[in-house]
Amino acid sequence: MSQKRKLLYEEITAEIWKAFRKLLQEFEAHDGFLENQKREALRNELIARGLTICSEVPMIKRHNGRRVGRGKVDLVVECRVIVEVKNTRDGITQEHIDQTWRYLEGTGKAVGVVLNFGCPGVDLNNAEERRKVFRRLEISENDPFRGS
Repeated sequence: MSQKRKLLYEEITAEIWKAFRKLLQEFEAHDGFLENQKREALRNELIARGLTICSEVPMIKRHNGRRVGRGKVDLVVECRVIVEVKNTRDGITQEHIDQTWRYLEGTGKAVGVVLNFGCPGVDLNNAEERRKVFRRLEISENDPFRGS
């Protein structure tokens, strides 16, 4: 019998998914909230679950090793997982995926999650339209929280 391989920060991403699903059900009953309000609601829900959250974490954007600007990661959970919150009817797009990969590279984090509160009428169990999880193979030397 083969053992299931444990994914990096699986417990954290599972809690993020549970909090997200809870909020999805609440928001679908009475929407009208903006993306930043949903991000704040997710932050509060994750804190209520006992997780440590940093919001709008600044980061340096680089291209070919050179600084080209600044950005902000929506949430960093437990100093390990970045979360990008979206609220689009189009689902998670390639642009969202690319943005998350750039944030993973820029922060040195190994795990990132994109959550989309949009897509009204999509089954809550259809994770493809609602959530994407990215795991890099290793934690970068750039990660200021490395070893925490």
